[in-house]
Amino acid sequence: MNDSGSPSKYFPPAMTIAIALVIALEIWLAAAHPLTNVPIASLERSEIFQAVDSYRRQPGPADIILFGSSLMTAPVLQSEALYLNQPLPKFTHRNTHVLAKALERRLGREPSTFCLASGGQMASDVYRTTKNVLRSDKQPIAIIYGIAPRDFQDNLVPAVESTPVFQSLATIEDLPERLASGPFRLKAKVDLVLGRLSLLWRYKADMRSYLTLRMKKYMERFLPWVCFEKYNERHELKQQKRGLFPEEAAGVPTAWPGIALDHLTPPQMLADYDCRYNPVSKQQVAEQLSYFQRFLELCKQRGIAVLVVNMPLSKANKAMLAPSLVQDYLSATQKLCKQYEVDYQNLNQDSWDKADNFIDTVHLTPARSQPFMEELAVLAAQSQVALALKSGKATLAQRGHQL
Repeated sequence: MNDSGSPSKYFPPAMTIAIALVIALEIWLAAAHPLTNVPIASLERSEIFQAVDSYRRQPGPADIILFGSSLMTAPVLQSEALYLNQPLPKFTHRNTHVLAKALERRLGREPSTFCLASGGQMASDVYRTTKNVLRSDKQPIAIIYGIAPRDFQDNLVPAVESTPVFQSLATIEDLPERLASGPFRLKAKVDLVLGRLSLLWRYKADMRSYLTLRMKKYMERFLPWVCFEKYNERHELKQQKRGLFPEEAAGVPTAWPGIALDHLTPPQMLADYDCRYNPVSKQQVAEQLSYFQRFLELCKQRGIAVLVVNMPLSKANKAMLAPSLVQDYLSATQKLCKQYEVDYQNLNQDSWDKADNFIDTVHLTPARSQPFMEELAVLAAQSQVALALKSGKATLAQRGHQL
């Protein structure tokens, strides 16, 4: 009997089973998000993944979305914890009553708000989130975007695709645009493409961390003489039987009333930012400015009102900035806002840059967080954000329109 046309000749049973298993695992990762429930610091336990997931679970869109880095999340969460006088899960509780109530006093209505800012967020991340999340029935009326020089110049971010936002939110649709910006080494190109096509590939590092963690725990359980390095209560890493493994996630990050979010000491933060700021990468600044422009263009196309706020920094932090970076950053962002008829407000002024306003030279203290949110409400009430909220510019039909 001639079985030359038999599928088994080309796909042996073992290969067929392997392909079916891979497909099943891909579906499982997409549908169940199992990595959100394992004790490792994975992409699915990251700030942006959980914040976006929380926003998508809301019954409707927020009126106002807030974007920015931890410079924005710190005052939002610290003021919210003080306002409600209770601890809050900082990755998923993203409403800001202080801003909403302050706007209600000025506009006669309380807008719904949601903060999609996240630590280390860059201009490319804001564009990506707006493009891939704030569409269809999740489009807001307005966006308040708090910018700072680090959002455009960060030597600790090797590439646009290395950020948690890109890894969590980028889709196949984003590949042509990103690949066109090359050049890429073959390994980087393969990783970029397969990371968008396959969840197994995207989460390979997370799964490796989980398997490593399980292996270490089993070894310590069954081999009493084995002891691995762990963090103790003072966050010291050394060999010890009790403590937290480096691969583990430490519970649910929480914002507490009157207590600053996790931060470095001022000297540590200054050393960290010195690495981020210097030397200036003109290529990265130009690239991030191009994404800032794309963000403004996208909001204009979708009819979303935008308020851009230059966030306050301490004098000590600003002293590390190269004068050329400051000048180019201010000039370019203001010029683009003017080009797209977007309101621009500069809070990086003498009234806000005093050392005692900051817990670590860049993040506002809990005591100054509520006044900052009140100031943000004043600026929003004088901007196109207020006009859009009052006029209902973005109707439900418009907000449900998918470009």
